[in-house]
Amino acid sequence: MKQKNYYSSYYEYFKPALLTSILENILYNDAGLDSETGIDMHFINMAKEDNKKVLEVESEKFQTDLLIGLPNRYYELSMKELLDNYDDTIDQLKELYDIWKKGDIDELTDSLLSVVTDEDKEQFTEEDLKLLIDVDKKITDDRNYTMTNRFEEFFNEDKDVLFMVGTAHLIGENGIANQLKQRGYI
Repeated sequence: MKQKNYYSSYYEYFKPALLTSILENILYNDAGLDSETGIDMHFINMAKEDNKKVLEVESEKFQTDLLIGLPNRYYELSMKELLDNYDDTIDQLKELYDIWKKGDIDELTDSLLSVVTDEDKEQFTEEDLKLLIDVDKKITDDRNYTMTNRFEEFFNEDKDVLFMVGTAHLIGENGIANQLKQRGYI
């Protein structure tokens, strides 16, 4: 981070979850991606301009508690991976954005949901691989189930809503779209 002039001495006091988040934001920035111009912010800003209520699918507290509650070893592995492959990660983010823009669900699923690659199997211990898989289940699959229930709550209350979540929560076998389909929704 010092090489890129992003270092701050304050980082020495941050929890690994926050430091990893900062690093990810730096990577997104270096990839030319800005969370403030994302599609979610577009619709949130429109809702605010139209004085529409924005309901939370998950609270910020829930998300923060989830991320802070993950093992430090997970963040150690994540930061090392991000820093060791900085330029490759930027290229992957740009590629993922292009796939998202095309709307290619199969390619998105392959890119977003492949937790462990052959390269990972060579690089990480069995214990670390298990940790990565367990964390992925916790931050994606487990939340997908809760988000699907939240969708049904809105639907059963007969609320007219636009339901927005990150792309990785919609796709795949355990994604919200598939769960809704299994529950009889079209």
